[in-house]
Amino acid sequence: MLRFSPSEHKYFLGDTELISVNKLLNHFSIGLVDHIPERYLEPARIFGTAGHLMCKYYFMGCLNEKTLDPKLQPYLVGLKKLCTDHEIIPIDIEKPICFETLLVAGTPDLVCMFDGVKSVLDWKFVKKVQKSSHLSTGGYRYLVNSIVKEPEELVRQVKIIHMLPGECKVVDVDNDTEDQFGSLVLSYHIQKMYK
Repeated sequence: MLRFSPSEHKYFLGDTELISVNKLLNHFSIGLVDHIPERYLEPARIFGTAGHLMCKYYFMGCLNEKTLDPKLQPYLVGLKKLCTDHEIIPIDIEKPICFETLLVAGTPDLVCMFDGVKSVLDWKFVKKVQKSSHLSTGGYRYLVNSIVKEPEELVRQVKIIHMLPGECKVVDVDNDTEDQFGSLVLSYHIQKMYK
C-alpha cells in the first residue's frame, strides 16, 4: 500500500522508497533550482504551498475565504474566474499515486473533467512557468494512466494552470511529455541496474 510522508516529501510502498516525479527530474538535472538563493526560494515555496492549499480546499468545498491570507485573495479571484470560464469536475484532489511496477510516485494537484475531458491540472504560482514544468505535469499523466483499467478512464489532456493575481492562464501541455517522462523512468532504472 502506498504511503506518503509529507514532512519528508517521500513515497513508500511497504518499506521501499519510491522515486517521486520531482526527484526523478532532479536526478537528470532537469528543472533544478539549486542556483536560486535560499532567501528567495523559501518564501516562494511557502507561498506556493499556501496557494496549493487554497486550490485544494476550494475544490473540496471547504475553503474559508474569511481566513484566507490577503496575499492569496487575488489568486482566488483568478481561480473563480477559471471555474466560471471552464467546467471543472474534480475526480481526485491531491491524491498520491504510484506505478508499482516501476516504483515511481507523485501527487497530481487535480485529476478532473475539464470541459468534458479527463485531465490533470497542475497549479503554478510563479512569475514564469518553466519548461521543465511541462515534463513533471506529463509525469502525473503517466502515473494516472498507469493505474487505469479501461481505455475510457485514460487522462486525455494535461494543463498547467498559471496562477496570477486576478486571472489564471491555461497552458496546454504536449501529450508527448507522458512518453518522455516514461523514458526518464526507464533510464533511471537502467542506471541503477548498472551502477
